[in-house]
Amino acid sequence: MTVRNEIKAQIVRAGYTMQELVDRLHEEYGWSDSVSNLSAKLQRESIRYKEVMQLADVLGYDLICAEMKDEDIVALIKRLGYVEGLPVVVDPKILNPKAFIDEVIEQRLPNPFMPDTPQRIATDTSQKVGIRFGETIKSYVAEGRDLNSLVSIPLAIAGWLRYLLAIHHLAQQNTEVSPLALAQAMGVTKPSVTSILTSLMKQGVIVRRRYGKIYITDRGVLYARYYDELVEKILQHFPLAGEGFTPEECYSAAVAMAVSLPAREIDEKCESLYGEDCREGS
Repeated sequence: MTVRNEIKAQIVRAGYTMQELVDRLHEEYGWSDSVSNLSAKLQRESIRYKEVMQLADVLGYDLICAEMKDEDIVALIKRLGYVEGLPVVVDPKILNPKAFIDEVIEQRLPNPFMPDTPQRIATDTSQKVGIRFGETIKSYVAEGRDLNSLVSIPLAIAGWLRYLLAIHHLAQQNTEVSPLALAQAMGVTKPSVTSILTSLMKQGVIVRRRYGKIYITDRGVLYARYYDELVEKILQHFPLAGEGFTPEECYSAAVAMAVSLPAREIDEKCESLYGEDCREGS
């Protein structure tokens, strides 16, 4: 892939239009506010190293090795792999499952010479959430294991649901939801929402149209309303505001609790409306 195509691919992954990107570069690094100027640099491949670094910064292009310096991220990965996933993994004999996790955590991801990004990894693996998390949960049920011992898996699903609810709330104010509006509502950078949007699209709860506008589907509304009501009930029955928690912390805790509860009612309703594949899409 040429430099030009690689940069354009990153712009698309970050969910920016060329005008939005140019505006950010102009504001943060004093670039020209002309889209044609940037397009010409990419066309001629005359962009300088310093400019590439500034462009990468605006696009949120981070290496995965940098993320592995975050103790919380590493702790989450280890719990997902060693504590919650490994006990129910079927040993294929060809490759030892624990040795594989060891290699990924200790050698592959921390390697600064591996030019991979957390955005790419999250985007490509979002379609595997149902398999990796869903099959793990099914194995816990089949083996009679305590589902209450799962922490990291419900947390990951709660994060997915938190974005869906944010989109639902924004859509009530404006039918068209932009990635920037979602990023501001979630308190994250715009590139950070890209991978989760890909996951939500794969699950059939949102669609993205021209210029990156986000629309919630009928299925998405169904789930969002259900969990919205459930979160409100949890907050009413388990008020945490008086315990020194902020409203946002209380809401996040309620979302995590909602995900941990059985969703038989909403699953049955979804299946009746969308067919037997609804559970896979949800």
